[in-house]
Amino acid sequence: MKKGAKTQNILKKIILQSRYYEMLCKIKKEAGVFEDERRLEKEVYGQIKKIIYFTLIISGFIVVFLFQWKKEEGIIRSGSVEKEQQEMEYEIYYEAEEGKVSGSTKLVVPQKNYEEEEVKEMFEKVKKRIDTEILNGNESLEKVNKDLYFMDYFEEYPVEIFWSTENEDLINSYGEVFNSALSEECRVVIVHAELLLGEYQEEYCFPVCVIPSIEKDALWWQRAVTKKLENILEKAKKENVIILPQDIDGEKIVFKERESRRPWELLLLIPVIFAVFIYGNVKDAEKLKKKKEEELIREYPELLSRISLYIQAGMTSRTALGKIVSDYQGEEKEKEKKYGYEEMEKTFYEMNRGVSEHEAYKNMGERIGLAEYKKLSTILIQQLEKGSKGFLDSLQEETREAFEKKKRIAKEAGEKAGTKMLIPMGILFVITLVIIMTPACMSFGF
Repeated sequence: MKKGAKTQNILKKIILQSRYYEMLCKIKKEAGVFEDERRLEKEVYGQIKKIIYFTLIISGFIVVFLFQWKKEEGIIRSGSVEKEQQEMEYEIYYEAEEGKVSGSTKLVVPQKNYEEEEVKEMFEKVKKRIDTEILNGNESLEKVNKDLYFMDYFEEYPVEIFWSTENEDLINSYGEVFNSALSEECRVVIVHAELLLGEYQEEYCFPVCVIPSIEKDALWWQRAVTKKLENILEKAKKENVIILPQDIDGEKIVFKERESRRPWELLLLIPVIFAVFIYGNVKDAEKLKKKKEEELIREYPELLSRISLYIQAGMTSRTALGKIVSDYQGEEKEKEKKYGYEEMEKTFYEMNRGVSEHEAYKNMGERIGLAEYKKLSTILIQQLEKGSKGFLDSLQEETREAFEKKKRIAKEAGEKAGTKMLIPMGILFVITLVIIMTPACMSFGF
């Protein structure tokens, strides 16, 4: 057997033996979602398997994230905090009175102190680094046709660098080179780098020779198009129609609108929707079960009353049950499904198939699971075991209690409905206040 098949069999065994599987099957079975038990079990197994796969995928992402997490180094060492190359702000925690008092505060650690000679030496090192790293792929500062790298600082040195140039049209303060329209072989631009460390500062200036771009790459085209459009817009300020260029630097160019992109990010909603669907499926099953239980409780007094009436007329409990089922099949079943009568029907059919009355009544109480029907089952079983003495009194007493409980439930439902109405009434009250107060406030100039 292949490894994948073994894993599937192990997973299936775990799912089928889990309490969640049993619970979900029970809820859906009691709610009458599927009559076919094999179909019900198959669907529940499929749902749980999908949930497990989804959870494993999310867990994998979480584990990868946790392994890549880098723990920050502590700043407090042996009761002291060292100054860094730059001013730093920390949040530190403290405990006092043997841990009885604790809290946190901010600690602003000033920049490390430097001597003048140390700063000059550092500035020289920074200048050398600038000379080598500023090129950014250019051959040299005498032949610049690509963007330069204007760094803000170097990690090794606490020196801040501020850039400026004497010709922003050719090289701006970000190091971007605009040479798409350059016709000269070389245009010299003076670049200024201001080095700053605390109270010390120094200006480092050097010339850069900008030459025409040799390769018309994507960046060249972007800047050339931008510059061309800026010139056209400047000239067509008073025109109602702007004519776009047909060529740039002798090369043909065509303008068109960007096609709308498909929002592929929406695919991320699929697993979320799936999880919500699974959760909603369980909730729907639970709602169906709850609705069935409410219907059973609502029908209980009526069933007791009819059983009691038929017993008083001289029928046995089995005959009374058969009469109720017969009436339901002949008249009421055509109108709507009644769960209480359906359960009586199942019980009567069990007895017709050879199951004893004792066993059928017991099965009815266990199958429905509600305390009321278990009590009815007990009364019917006791009548079989001890005879009919006191049986009718027990039925009538249970009928009275059932009707009282039905009245109480109806009263509670009415109170809940009244409470729910408070929310829309409150919203209407606020809207009414706004409608009344708005003209008044506007008249006072608020």
